[in-house]
Amino acid sequence: MRATTKLLCVSLMVFLCSSASSSERAAEGLKVLGGLAVRLPLQEIAKLYERETGARVEVVIGPPAALVAQMAKERSGDVFIPGSRYGLGLAREKGLVGRSAGETIAYLVPCIAVPAGNPKGIHSLRDLTRPGVRVGVRSDAEGPEKPCLDDVAKAAFAAAGVTRQVEANIAARLDKCEQTAAAIREGRVDAVVTWSFFAARFPKEIEALSFPEARANYRAIPAAPTTCAADPEAARRFLELLVSPQGQAAFARYGYAPRTSKPPRARG
Repeated sequence: MRATTKLLCVSLMVFLCSSASSSERAAEGLKVLGGLAVRLPLQEIAKLYERETGARVEVVIGPPAALVAQMAKERSGDVFIPGSRYGLGLAREKGLVGRSAGETIAYLVPCIAVPAGNPKGIHSLRDLTRPGVRVGVRSDAEGPEKPCLDDVAKAAFAAAGVTRQVEANIAARLDKCEQTAAAIREGRVDAVVTWSFFAARFPKEIEALSFPEARANYRAIPAAPTTCAADPEAARRFLELLVSPQGQAAFARYGYAPRTSKPPRARG
């Protein structure tokens, strides 16, 4: 009975999305909703799309759960790029994207983030075990999205065989991914395992160091057209641009791995 009720709710949501005037929404241009993790490349690719097509693109950036709630309330949005499989699942549960929709467009890349100039001379995960090195870690205290970075750091430490040694140097447990960058910028820690795009966002303050264990912990960034799309063809063209050479180059400039990299054991 519960499954039937849930199916009816999803069907109603799809109907409501499609019932608004397509011509009115199409005239407003393309609306792309993206997670915080894809802010910089998405804004650049949106401008490229505008130059190539002449159509206006509205980019809305926010936490995936908030974006899903916004789409459900306003019944608008053409393309959804949440930055994680978890975010895509939230939209799928509400019927805002198709059950089989969603393709990987790039990968989030873990790094060791340090202050610009790397004053402590950190070059590997083992360096995080040195006396006096203050390490920040993403905590596991925040809801179902917690594995996005908490699991990445734990897996990397385990692969490098430094879990217990790093634990002794932890100076900050951080509740959100954004706080990992803030901890470096504010001088509260000397290093933190986080996403490389933060260094691109704050190039004068953060330096991203690659490490071998990172490759096994790339995380897929999915994208999908929504069931609310006013112009499905325009949504499809935008998705094609994301995976085109120009789109992939934009992701690479900001520290992401291309969709063709096929990292081993990459997580969604």
